[in-house]
Amino acid sequence: MNNPEMANMRMCPKYNSRQVFNTEQESELKDYLLTCSAMCYGLSLMNCRELAFEMASRNGIDCPETWKIQKKAGIEWVRGFLKRHPDLSLRQPEACSLSRATSFNKHNVGLFFDKLETVLKRSDHFSNGLRIFNLDETGCSTVQKPTKIIAGKGVKQVAKVTSGEKGSLVTSCYIVNAAGNTLPPVIIFPRVHFKEHMLHGAPTGSLGLATQSGWMNGELFVEVLHHFVKHSFSSLENPAVLILDNHESHLRIEAIELAKENGVTILTIPPHCSNRLQPLDVSVFAAFKSFYNASVDSWMMRNPGKTVSIYDVASLICKAHEKAMTPANITSGFRKTGIFPFNRNVFSEQDFLASAVTDREISPTPEATRPCSSKDIPIHNSMVMTGDGHSEENSLTPSYISPVNIHNYPKAGKRLESANKRKKGRSFIPTDTPEKNQLALQYQHKMNSKRGLFKKCDPKKIKFTEISNEDEEFSESDVSSDNEVIQLQSYDQLARKPKEGDFVLVEFSGKNTKFYIGEVLREIDIEDYEVKFLRKSEKMWRKFFYPYVPDIASVATKDIRALLPVPSEHGKTKRQKSYLKFCVDFGRLNVL
Repeated sequence: MNNPEMANMRMCPKYNSRQVFNTEQESELKDYLLTCSAMCYGLSLMNCRELAFEMASRNGIDCPETWKIQKKAGIEWVRGFLKRHPDLSLRQPEACSLSRATSFNKHNVGLFFDKLETVLKRSDHFSNGLRIFNLDETGCSTVQKPTKIIAGKGVKQVAKVTSGEKGSLVTSCYIVNAAGNTLPPVIIFPRVHFKEHMLHGAPTGSLGLATQSGWMNGELFVEVLHHFVKHSFSSLENPAVLILDNHESHLRIEAIELAKENGVTILTIPPHCSNRLQPLDVSVFAAFKSFYNASVDSWMMRNPGKTVSIYDVASLICKAHEKAMTPANITSGFRKTGIFPFNRNVFSEQDFLASAVTDREISPTPEATRPCSSKDIPIHNSMVMTGDGHSEENSLTPSYISPVNIHNYPKAGKRLESANKRKKGRSFIPTDTPEKNQLALQYQHKMNSKRGLFKKCDPKKIKFTEISNEDEEFSESDVSSDNEVIQLQSYDQLARKPKEGDFVLVEFSGKNTKFYIGEVLREIDIEDYEVKFLRKSEKMWRKFFYPYVPDIASVATKDIRALLPVPSEHGKTKRQKSYLKFCVDFGRLNVL
């Protein structure tokens, strides 16, 4: 220690003892690995070793003999490579579906911000964030995910008791605004009927609902919207913006009409983008789930030998609610998504790398089908090697083969044409009249399809018959019981014209003659009537019902073939009363 030459020496690790590539080459390899990871196509440890060997062999770089034998780099080289680049580490990735990875692209995000900007300009009430709300649901299970515990070192199996193997799911629906305030939550229990004692210990003002599955549906969402209007004091004079995902339960026609009547403008988030554009998902629900699991853990410690039931969930949600639903967490979510303060440039090019895999040209051109090159994907650095072994940035030499040239960035091929062209989801404003009308038509088409109204049939198998010509006049007394079936009477033989409230049989002539039953609403003139049509039930014989979206049309007098007797209701319940029964023998008429 007294040697003066040893005074300025220090002991330090030498990570470059097994270095095969120079600093510039390793820097480019690092940039390639980071870019692939950002595109959700990260390389595993084995893939990295194989790429390093191929990079060395194709560039004529000296490498150990074991590399050539195993056709991959050694594990010692990988360890040194990771130590030389501390910004790289071996990570366990989260599963990300292809839809979620590719839907978050510039087009979808730009469309969302265009709609949001349009909505925010409609009223001065939206300038301070108090009237901008976000709604989303999350599940709370009676079986928690255990937190880390202290146990013996070297023990192979460490366990912690949970409430059961598979728990019951209770849905919590939260509504927050951009100012950091939280409305009382809506808690949905997996029961047929809701009981008040289920909300024992819940946050003050919570709304309790029940459904057999425990998840949100269209009928419950109407009640949720009533709850929102009540606590947010929304009206036409005090409008509000409600941002939510475009799940089917959120787009029920009654809910949209209720929102429009109370000055609530609904804006939907693009599909599969809620993890980036939904404030509750971005900064609140992760903390909420963590605190909820901790609450269940604590409950199990205080109640050994007992299981958590759905009647305990409300009080556990309250504890997580107090800790997670803070103004700081909520406002952070609105800020990170660019909703408030409004910032359409909150996301960088790096955030859209995952969607670059499926980017395609609008029109098929030779350039559109070429493989992706390094110019198509933004990388962290651009470095190539010169002929004398030295590196130069932003220069190209054909002698050096980079990792991008060896294994190009992932790129999807040309999209194949599909026979079933399903309409893609998008961000839109359901409360606007054109969108609301379109949703109503889609709902009617869906309900008709379920009931088989659009079912194709062979015209050759359809047989028609003439309407009987009997000189009888229908009256309410004709329908005395379900066992009495009367015959139709031609319109020309009737003693009177149809009047308001009469049920008539209308003929639609064409390639295949069809008949519909309708209720006369009013007489437009001598030759025309306004008729509200019914639909035939495919599940119940000789029963008819009014469609969800009223089907009203003008009918010429010559097309009314017969007057029908007053129908009877099918049963006593609300659902049964919606089906009408006509004691009429339609024969082989094609009545729809």
